[in-house]
Amino acid sequence: MKNKTIRVAILLALGLIGGNQVQAQNQGHVIGTVRAITISADTDSSQIPGTGGEPIRFYTRNRAVAYFHDTGIGFQTSANFEQPVSFQRLVNMRSSLELSGNLGMSGRLYVNNRIGVGIGSPAEKIHVLNGNIRVDDGKFIAKEALVLQPDARRAGHPYDKIVFNNNRSEEMIHFFRGNMYLHHTSNNEKGGLIASDDALQLKGGNSTEANDRVEFLNSANEVKTTIQDGVVRTNEIRLNVSTFPDYVFANDYKLMPLEEVDAFIQKNKHLPNVPTETEVVKEGMNVGQINTLLVEKVEELTLYTIQQEKKIKKQEEQIQELLKRMNALENKN
Repeated sequence: MKNKTIRVAILLALGLIGGNQVQAQNQGHVIGTVRAITISADTDSSQIPGTGGEPIRFYTRNRAVAYFHDTGIGFQTSANFEQPVSFQRLVNMRSSLELSGNLGMSGRLYVNNRIGVGIGSPAEKIHVLNGNIRVDDGKFIAKEALVLQPDARRAGHPYDKIVFNNNRSEEMIHFFRGNMYLHHTSNNEKGGLIASDDALQLKGGNSTEANDRVEFLNSANEVKTTIQDGVVRTNEIRLNVSTFPDYVFANDYKLMPLEEVDAFIQKNKHLPNVPTETEVVKEGMNVGQINTLLVEKVEELTLYTIQQEKKIKKQEEQIQELLKRMNALENKN
C-alpha cells in the first residue's frame, strides 16, 4: 500500500508540473502523508475560460464536483450533502444549495438572492410553498412599517385575507377588504374583545366631514349608531340601573311638605336630592342618575298634585254644604 501511495503522489506531481491529467490505474488509491499536502495550480497570469481564475478542481465521473479559485469567492461545489454539514464561520451562497440532509450553522448565513422552501423558483426573498413559518420565543421585526399582504394577484378572492388563529388552529380574527372580523371558537368564546391597556380610541376618517365619524353596524351592515363631533345618533339607549323611584309610592315614604321644599329652594337654589350646577359642570352629567331623579321628582309632584286635589275637593264639598245651609236659611225667611 505504501508503494501505491508513493506512485500516485509522484504521478500527481508530474501531472501538475506538466499540465497533463493524472489518472489512477486502479480503484481505491489514497494520497496520504504525515504532514501537510500542498496542491498548487499554475501561478502565471493566464486565465482558464469560464472559471474566473486558475482553479484546483476535483472530478468524479468526469464531472466537476468542487473547486477552489482565486477570485475571492473561495470554495465552490455542486455536490449534494448526504450528511449533516456544520459551518463554523461565515457562509456566502451566490447560487443554489440543495441539501438532502441537515444543515447546521453556528454562525450566520448570508443569501444574496432568494430562499425557496418547497419551491425551486422563489418569487420573494423567502418563499415557502405549502408550509408554515414557525418562530418559537421570537419576534417578527421590521425597521419600518410591517406589512402583511396576501397575494395581490388574487385581489378580491374569498381567501384574499389575513387570518390570526389560536393555539387550536381556530380562526379568531381575520382582515378582509379593510374590515376586521372577530369569530367564535370551540370554547364558546363569543365574538371577541377589543381592549387597550390605555385609552381605546376609535377614529373616523377626516378627508371629508361625512367621513369624520365612527359608525356601528348590525349583522346586515346597516348603520345603527354614529358618533360625530361629540354627538351620538342612535335609535334607543338602555341604561342598567339598580333602582327606580317607585319607592316614592311606598306607604313609609316621607314626602317633604311643600313649605319645607320652598325653604330648601330658597336656601340652596336647587331641588332636594338633585346635584348642583357646579357638581354637574365639573363632573359631568350622570344620565342614569339624573333620569332616576327626574322620575322621582315627577312622582313626588304627582303626590303633591293628588294632595292638592283632595284639599280642593274637600273645600268644594265644604263650600257646597255652606251654600245649602245659606239657601235653607233664606227659604225660611
